[in-house]
Amino acid sequence: SGGIYSQFSTGVQIYNNYIHCDMGARETGHIFLDGDGNGAAGSWTGALVFNNLLSETGTNHPSNGLFIAYLNGPSGNAPTTSVYNNVFAFSSNTGGRCFMLDAANKVNLKNNVFVNCGVALYLPDQAATLLTSDHNSFYGNTGVASDIHLSGLALTLAQWQTLSAAAYRTGLDLNSVATDPHLSAGYAPQTGSPLIGAGANLSSLGVTALNSDKAGVPRLTVWDIGACQTNPPSAPQPPSGLSVTVH
Repeated sequence: SGGIYSQFSTGVQIYNNYIHCDMGARETGHIFLDGDGNGAAGSWTGALVFNNLLSETGTNHPSNGLFIAYLNGPSGNAPTTSVYNNVFAFSSNTGGRCFMLDAANKVNLKNNVFVNCGVALYLPDQAATLLTSDHNSFYGNTGVASDIHLSGLALTLAQWQTLSAAAYRTGLDLNSVATDPHLSAGYAPQTGSPLIGAGANLSSLGVTALNSDKAGVPRLTVWDIGACQTNPPSAPQPPSGLSVTVH
């Protein structure tokens, strides 16, 4: 079960959702992207997941915030799934995994917030690999990454950066942060938050809805990490239409 379930979707975009209710003890994930179960994934042409707030407010933790499974196409011809500017925030790190990847090998993770997860990133299968992961925020999680490709559990961001360099031939999350994100009750970064200005500018992707946050606030040149953008106030405009009278 899950809040949003998608199977064999073509170019699906899942964005601007707030999923937080208690769906029972056996919920697979708040968002579940599912292939056909044997890795063929013939009808998948990629998915884009962004600007979502995924949390839990009941006594039952979801098994996963976002679960991506069986999206590997034949001969490695898998679609690309991109996960950008989401907030995964559980109330206790005794809960489930923020993000689980199983038999899906072309996934991008950027500008996401992972707070109070049992494990932020869970990759238990040899066929599960990341294309990119960077400009994310990890805080209060029991572990940052449990990845079968690593030599051990990455409890901290620094360990994940080091171990991923050995496993993937390039370090992941080198521009990510691991300090208190200072989120408001609505999951927006407050004054002094390390999320402000620390995101990757993804406007070159040409996804119109991604160029604004969940509330419609435009993301300009400097992007924040997470689903909520905090722009500096605009400079006041000089007055116009003035006249001077000399006595």
